[in-house]
Amino acid sequence: MADGSREHTFSFLAAGSCAVLSAVVYLGAMTYTLAHYRHWEGLAALFVSIAFALIALLATVPHLVSEATVSSASPFPRAMMWGTSLVLAALQITAAVLGDDAHFSMSALIGTLTVLAVACFGEMAAFSLAEA
Repeated sequence: MADGSREHTFSFLAAGSCAVLSAVVYLGAMTYTLAHYRHWEGLAALFVSIAFALIALLATVPHLVSEATVSSASPFPRAMMWGTSLVLAALQITAAVLGDDAHFSMSALIGTLTVLAVACFGEMAAFSLAEA
């Protein structure tokens, strides 16, 4: 295996791992926000947060496939990935600041930044695939 290929493989794995880790942190922050500020039952908040985290991760897949297979990538998969992350970030902020216990908390900030980090690390992983 060529040395440059190892470097791109390592970069892809590192970026992918960071995206998954960011999604897990987002899952925790969103669960906390829904359970404490929206007063959802803990299990319901967890299931909704798992769905949101999976949506954030799955939104990166079309961009990864596009970068890996096409020499001139379409802008749609990238726009879909970033659009999904922005919508999930807006949902995180909305869940924290609307309602009776409305205030912008640290969990809202962490959730917002980590869901955007999923797209950032997805972008880094796609770059590694395109360069390989």
